[in-house]
Amino acid sequence: MPLPPPLPPCRPVVLGGDAPAEALIATLRALLEDPSVDRPIEVFAKRPAELAEPGEPDALRWHGPQPDLRAASAQLDDQDADLAWVVAGTRVPPGGLHRLQATLHAEPRIGTVSPLCLADPLYSPVDARVRSPMDARALNAWLQANGPHRPVELPAPLACCGILRAGARAVLAAKAPPAGAPWPLMLARAGWLHAACARVLVDAPARPQAAAPANDEIDISLLGPRQFWRDAHPLDGVRSKLANAAGRMTAPARPGPGPAPAAPFAIRLHVAHSWGGGLSTWVKDFCDADDGAHNLVLRSIGVIGAYGQRLALYRGSETVEPLRVWDLGLPIHASALAHLQYRSVLREIAADFAIDSVIVSSLIGHSLDALRTGLPTLLVAHDHYPFCVAIFAFHGGECRSCDRARLDDCIAHNPGHRFFQGARADDWIALREAFCATVRDEGVTIVAPSPSVRERWRALMPALADVRFEIVPHGLSLAPAVAFEPPEVGPLRLIKLGRLSMEKGGELLESILPELSGFAHLTLLGCGDDATRLGRRRGVTAIADFPRDRLPELIAQARPHLGLQLSIVPETFSYTLSELWHCGVPVLASRTGSLADRIRDAQNGYLVETTGSAVLSRLREIDAARGGLAGVRERLLAAPVRTNVQMVADYRALLPSARKLRSPLSDGVTAFSADWTARGAPESGRVSLGALSVDPEVTYMRAARAFARYTIAKAAHSPRLPRPLRRLLGGR
Repeated sequence: MPLPPPLPPCRPVVLGGDAPAEALIATLRALLEDPSVDRPIEVFAKRPAELAEPGEPDALRWHGPQPDLRAASAQLDDQDADLAWVVAGTRVPPGGLHRLQATLHAEPRIGTVSPLCLADPLYSPVDARVRSPMDARALNAWLQANGPHRPVELPAPLACCGILRAGARAVLAAKAPPAGAPWPLMLARAGWLHAACARVLVDAPARPQAAAPANDEIDISLLGPRQFWRDAHPLDGVRSKLANAAGRMTAPARPGPGPAPAAPFAIRLHVAHSWGGGLSTWVKDFCDADDGAHNLVLRSIGVIGAYGQRLALYRGSETVEPLRVWDLGLPIHASALAHLQYRSVLREIAADFAIDSVIVSSLIGHSLDALRTGLPTLLVAHDHYPFCVAIFAFHGGECRSCDRARLDDCIAHNPGHRFFQGARADDWIALREAFCATVRDEGVTIVAPSPSVRERWRALMPALADVRFEIVPHGLSLAPAVAFEPPEVGPLRLIKLGRLSMEKGGELLESILPELSGFAHLTLLGCGDDATRLGRRRGVTAIADFPRDRLPELIAQARPHLGLQLSIVPETFSYTLSELWHCGVPVLASRTGSLADRIRDAQNGYLVETTGSAVLSRLREIDAARGGLAGVRERLLAAPVRTNVQMVADYRALLPSARKLRSPLSDGVTAFSADWTARGAPESGRVSLGALSVDPEVTYMRAARAFARYTIAKAAHSPRLPRPLRRLLGGR
C-alpha cells in the first residue's frame, strides 16, 4: 500500500472579497510555493492589476467574488472533493493544508478542520489573558513538534482558513439554509463536528475577510454555554505546555532581502542508522549542502541485538534533539521484512511533512517498508548490507558470491560477523530475497559512490541486474587545507586517520609497528580509546578525538610524507582518502574496493597488497625515493576538490522536482518559511533521560566523559558545596 495513504482530492480555494491586492497576492504566493499543493487554486476574487497578465492556466483559476465558502462551493464541480479555504491575507505554512486534511480524515464525523491562529481567541495557542508577543514561525515549529496529533474539537471553524469535507459539502449543497443560519451551524445541526489541528498555525491579520462567521457570532444550543468552552478551553493543554517553553523559544532567522529561489523547495526524508562513521558524515554533509530542499532524517536507535528499538526524526543534520520519537513495541534486530508500526510511522511522517522523496542510507534497525513508500526513492550503497550479514562482504577475502553453504560458514566462523549475532541463515536468505524483490518492484534506484561497489552488488545479487544503478562520488566538506612541508631529512612521517578496527587494518598496522618504528614516525588521528595504549609505543603519536574542522590544522602539525589506508575489507568510498588528498598528503592504500578505483599507483598515491611484509617493503621503497612523493603531492594540491554542493546537485538530477504547480508568483519573495526548519522547539521529544540529552552517535565512553566534565563544572559553581571543595573541583 503506497505511503502516505491516499486522501481524497482537495481543491484549494482562495476567497478574496474586497481584500487589498497585496493581501491576496501574499496568500497566493504562500500556496504556490507550497510543494504539497498540487492542484489548481480556485480564486474567488477580482484579479488584481498586478496579475493582469495571465499566468500558467493550471496554476490559478479565476472566478468572480463570492460572499462565503458555501457560495463558492456551489460554483465548483467535483462535489466529491474536499475544499481547503484560505481567506486573502492569510498565509499557510508549507505542508499545512496537507496536514490539515490528514487530521480531517482521522475521524469520519469531522466536517471541518482548521489550523490555529493568533488572531482568533478561540483558535489561539496562547491564552489571551497572558498573551505576549510571539513569533508566528517559531510557534509553528514548536507546535509541529509538540502539538497533539489527535484532532481538538471546537464549536466552530476558524473564519480565515480550514478544510471542508466532501460529505459535509453535500449537506450544504442539498439544504437551503434557514434564515440567518451560518453554514457552520448547519453542519453542526446535521451532526458534523468542527475540529482544530494543533500542529499547524496560520499567519493572518486580526480581522481578515471571513469565509465563515467569526466565532463570537456562533452559538450552538446543544453545547455548553459559551463561557464554559472559553474558560475551560480544549486547547488548555497546548497553551500550558507552550507557556512553559515560551521563555526558551528561539525565533528562526527571517529571510533576508532579495528574490527567493526560482524552484520550490523539495522535502526529503533520509533513512539512516545512528552508528556514526562515514555514513553519518555523508548524511550530515548532504543536509548541510542541500540548500534547495528541506531534509528530515529518520534514525534507528537501539542496542546490540535490537538496533531498531526506537525511531527518531531529526531536522537535517541535527542529532541530539529530535522532532519526534517512536518506541517500537516490536524491536527490529537487523531489518524487518515488514513491520506494522514502522509503516504507521512512515505514514505519519509522509502525511505531516509532505515528503517528496526518500533517500535510504541504511536499513539497519529499519523495515523494508522504507523502500515501499510509493515516493521516488534512492538507495545509497554505503556498504553491502542487507545482503551481507557481516556488512563488508569480506570472509577470508572479498566476497563475490554467497550461497547457502558460504553463508553458514560466515555465520559460524567469520570474525567480521559480530553485529547480528543470533541471525539464522534461513532468515537472512529471506531478507535478501525480500530486499531484491522490493527494490525491483518499487523501482528503487541504487546509487553507488564508486564503480567497484556497483560491480560487487551485481555480482552478489544477480537479481538486481536490471535495476538502475548510478555512480555518484561523495563530496567533501572540510576547512581549507593548511600549508606545510614534510621534513627533507629524518624518519618517514606517516599519518593514519580514524579508528583502528579490524576492518580498517588495525591489526595489520599494529603487527608491523615494531619494525616500522625503525625508520618511520606514525601519527594516529582519531584512534579513540586506542590512543592511550598505542601512544606509549616508540615512534607513535596518538590523538584520541578531535573536532572535524581542526583536521587540516592537525595534519599540518604532523607534517606527514604519506598517509596510510590499510583496510582489509573493500571500502565503498573512503572519506579519509579524500581528507588526506585535500591536504596534499599522498596515501599508501590497500589494493581493494574504491581505493583501487580512485588511486592510480605512483600518480596520485600508492597501492599495496594487505600483508605486513608487502606494506613494509613498499614503505621502504617509497622512503628510499622521497623525490617521487613531492611529485605526487604537487598533483594532489593542483587537483580540484569535489564538494558536497556538487554531490547534492548530482543527487537532485536523479530525483523529480518538488510536487509544485509553477506560476509567475513563485518568483516573488518567500511568503512563509518552512515551519519545521526553525530551531524553535527546545522541548521536542528528545533522546533523553529527564533533562539529559545525548547524541546517539557518540560512544558510551565519550558520553560518560562529557557527563563527568559537566558534573565537575556544575559542582564547582554550586553554592551548596563548601568553598574549599568548590575551589578544588574548579582547579583553583
